[in-house]
Amino acid sequence: MISVQEAEKLILDNMLPMPAALRPLVECGGCILREDIPAESDIPPFDRVMMDGIAILHATWKKGVNEFVVEGVQAAGHPPLKLRSADTGCIQVMTGAVLPEGADCIVPIEQIKTIGNRATLDADIRPTPMQFVHRKGADRKRGDLLLKAGVQIGSPEIAILCTAGRATVLTGRPPSIAVLSIGDELVDFGEALQPWKIRPSNAYTLMAAFTRLGFATVRHFHFHDQLEEIEKGLRWAIADHDVVIVCGGVSMGLYDFVPAALQAVEARAVFHMVCQRPGKPFWFGLSRNGKPVFALPGNPVATQVLLHRYLLPALYHSMGAGDPPPQYAILTTELTTGPGLTHFFPVRLTCRNDGWQQATPVPYNNSGDFAALGGTEGFVEVPAGTGCQKASSIVRFHPWRC
Repeated sequence: MISVQEAEKLILDNMLPMPAALRPLVECGGCILREDIPAESDIPPFDRVMMDGIAILHATWKKGVNEFVVEGVQAAGHPPLKLRSADTGCIQVMTGAVLPEGADCIVPIEQIKTIGNRATLDADIRPTPMQFVHRKGADRKRGDLLLKAGVQIGSPEIAILCTAGRATVLTGRPPSIAVLSIGDELVDFGEALQPWKIRPSNAYTLMAAFTRLGFATVRHFHFHDQLEEIEKGLRWAIADHDVVIVCGGVSMGLYDFVPAALQAVEARAVFHMVCQRPGKPFWFGLSRNGKPVFALPGNPVATQVLLHRYLLPALYHSMGAGDPPPQYAILTTELTTGPGLTHFFPVRLTCRNDGWQQATPVPYNNSGDFAALGGTEGFVEVPAGTGCQKASSIVRFHPWRC
């Protein structure tokens, strides 16, 4: 068996990079950026007015002038007006407008009394040069790096890409995914649930997660505990999908045919068995043409944990994502672990007054007790060899991403 860290590295090292593709900007949310984005122009591209009010020449106020004649209105999106009389003139301005030529100071509307075309400044204000002016290029200069390849595109990134003039964006194409449920005990909706049967919760867990995260092509198939049927399903799934995920039938029982079926279709095992609980029988390998194949134990808690600990990071890695920073939490209670295994414990989170997040482990009977996961925010990782993790210890935290 290998360690959790070894399994993680082997998976990432063997994930084929997905090809990049241009996508319309409005369809890029959740995708992984595959190109560096420079600024198309200075940001802002002009001296931008930050407050509704009037634009004046500061030196005029400095000479003691307190009353100004409104010469015009500078609205946003229009070419700059020019201050005609620096000694007595002002221009009414709107937020977002270009700074009028000849002016260098904005006095907010709240500090002005206006009667007709006369604007009088309040006596107690002390304006300063270039106040409430967002200077041209103050944020970024033309050509500056705005976004680096590998970032996941969210709403802030969409705004930046739009500002950079990118109607289309080069992103990593999400892989097509086949989810294979294995087992005679599985009964889908629409069929009678006999006392010795169960619903395919693992398949729906995986499909819902992938769909919510923007993986457009996700297909589910169910195969019984028959070697030939599983082998045939694997051949088809590998041929027609970028990634294959098998749930169940991967351990060492009499009817666990998945390892033999994978060998029959010439999928090379990178590893089988990881020193972890839950999820010890985890199998990962590559098809003849290098496509990743994940085989997970059928217990639903293990499926949930392995999905977030290994599968999602691997899929995003294949799309060009950078490594996300690890998260941590403080344990509220002591945890006892078995020898030689990394343990994953579902937890509920609270926040301390100092801002640290606290993790309270949620008891569960075994890796089949998926009902215990309701209301949890994720799981903590307790490294192998610790034996006892004391309360107030800082441990790695993995959130449920979906």
